Amino acid sequence: MKKTLATLLPTLLLCSTLPILHAAQGPFTVQGFHLGMDRSAVKQVYDGFVSSQVAANISMESENYRDLIMLDNEFSSMGNKVELAYDENEIVTGITFQYKTVDILFEAGAEEAQAFVDRFCAEYGLPGMEMEDQGFVTLWTFTDEAGGYKVSVDSMKNLRLQRL
Repeated sequence: MKKTLATLLPTLLLCSTLPILHAAQGPFTVQGFHLGMDRSAVKQVYDGFVSSQVAANISMESENYRDLIMLDNEFSSMGNKVELAYDENEIVTGITFQYKTVDILFEAGAEEAQAFVDRFCAEYGLPGMEMEDQGFVTLWTFTDEAGGYKVSVDSMKNLRLQRL
């Protein structure tokens, strides 16, 4: 379902008054993670999750080019991961917060996807996100060419940050 300008105008007006974070101001950081961080910095964020007990179940699995941080208040394996992709120098090139981690870390469990997108935009200083109805899923995206990154949220509330 496509949104009309009239239905999007309140969100666009709210988000257009907030500053955009560009690379010169530092990396765009979401829940302690940012593109370009190294593996030891990721471990520090993970250790912070453990020490602050952000979820009932917290664990981490590492592979050559990826880390999976599992956060869950139940005990399941679906939608409960923060996935970090690395290049050959162990620098983060992509971050995905699956929907359960979004619900936990952003306290978004009761929110519909559009409400989460609006709040995320406001809290992280994005001037709005383009919405695209892809049939089974709706995708909201924001691209910062100057900052070299793209942020996307789908209708399940999976959040992704990636390099351009």
